Amino acid sequence: MHLILNWENLGENWFEGIIGRFGREHEYSKVMPEYDDCKKYLEIIGNLVYHVDSTYPDQNLLFFRVREMPKQLSILHFLIVASLYPQSIRELRYILESVIQAYYIDMEHPDAGIMCKLEVLKEIEMMVGGRLIEATNLGEKKKIHKLYKDLSRYTHSSHEKLEPAIERELTLNIFFGYNDRMFKEATALTKRTVDTILFIILNFQNHLIPIVNDNEELKDSLSNFKLTNQLISSL
Repeated sequence: MHLILNWENLGENWFEGIIGRFGREHEYSKVMPEYDDCKKYLEIIGNLVYHVDSTYPDQNLLFFRVREMPKQLSILHFLIVASLYPQSIRELRYILESVIQAYYIDMEHPDAGIMCKLEVLKEIEMMVGGRLIEATNLGEKKKIHKLYKDLSRYTHSSHEKLEPAIERELTLNIFFGYNDRMFKEATALTKRTVDTILFIILNFQNHLIPIVNDNEELKDSLSNFKLTNQLISSL
């Protein structure tokens, strides 16, 4: 199903008109079983943030990245259910890269203060993607590389992204449309990204693992995340 919105007819209430179209797309998404998975990720991260808050020193960049995640995942959830799939996947790549970046700096400069780490961040901002992943001491690098590559398919301009626009009639219409394949791909990539981020957090603060093991609800919620569950089971 595609919803068409004509820019010329939006008038003064253009913002409400666009949000209204997103709301109608939401009706198609919320009947999918993956829809509830997105909400569960928010709950899992929120639960983990509660424990992270009580254990992280506030001089760690990763602490601040983790604190941002409930807000970022809320926006991500909106993008997916509003059928803004490429935008949601680009947001996923940003979240993943920012967490890996913070992990790398915290591990390389464990005794530095937060302002010093921000200066380091300025120096390494161009170290992204594969170079950044390889620079860390993380395990499972092959899987993290694969995830980053899959997310990057929706970041760079390509003929695949331009062809649908060229094929349409040249009008001022704005198209919104639920797409089953893209919805499932976006939610699957969300799960893999959340799994990798949880894996990174527990690598950095592995004293959280006993907390997870003692919390049956939290442990059960993490059982479907392959990388994370593998790490928990190995220690």
